[in-house]
Amino acid sequence: LVDVTDAAPDLDVWPFGVVILAASLQAHRYQLPLVTFARDHHVWLNQIPSLSISVSLTAAGDEAEDRAGLAKCAEAFNAETSWTPKETLHVAGAFRFTEYDFFKSWVMRLIAKSKKVEVDPHQDLELTDWRALSRDLKAFRAGV
Repeated sequence: LVDVTDAAPDLDVWPFGVVILAASLQAHRYQLPLVTFARDHHVWLNQIPSLSISVSLTAAGDEAEDRAGLAKCAEAFNAETSWTPKETLHVAGAFRFTEYDFFKSWVMRLIAKSKKVEVDPHQDLELTDWRALSRDLKAFRAGV
């Protein structure tokens, strides 16, 4: 298990035979450390079984427009990094109000309202379907 934020630039990735990279998607962009890591190691990533997990609040919905937007973000990420994972999972995230400052809490309440999600700004709200994620990870593992 490696946090790419803390990974040494000279990390020897070749001993790893399978990889799962997970990152949050915010404002249509993935976290820069993951983008950099995938771009720097795309040759290796494209040679082994690999899975991308994209975590976002948008993934909690089932509107076709939102799904198309998520697919577009994943395609842009793949083009930017030259990495084509075997599969990309879009996983719902959470509202972490207990960790937000005033401004982020305000923005997140606006997002929740726009998606018709009721939130209490004093409590976290978990939207991840952990059973579905577990099932999808088992399916990926079985195909490796």
